[in-house]
Amino acid sequence: MNISRDIQPMSNFKRQPQKLLQQLRDTGEPVILTSRGEPAAVLLDVASYQELVDLRDRVQAMIGVREGLDDMKAGRSQSLEETFRDIVDELRD
Repeated sequence: MNISRDIQPMSNFKRQPQKLLQQLRDTGEPVILTSRGEPAAVLLDVASYQELVDLRDRVQAMIGVREGLDDMKAGRSQSLEETFRDIVDELRD
């Protein structure tokens, strides 16, 4: 990140949105927009945003797997046969 290039006041984005969008495309680096000197928003190119979304999804899946493994170790699980039996019983009711 180049602080002098990648941190911009919101007014620059309002005046020259195409310039900052081109910067995103050229550098692939996020642009931090400030309002009254405080960080207010982050602009990302589409590819970088998609990478973040994909990474978030993978992390959430890994957390789910870890929780499932922890449940199995702690005895908070049941066999596939028991699960199917429970489903059939619920459908019959």
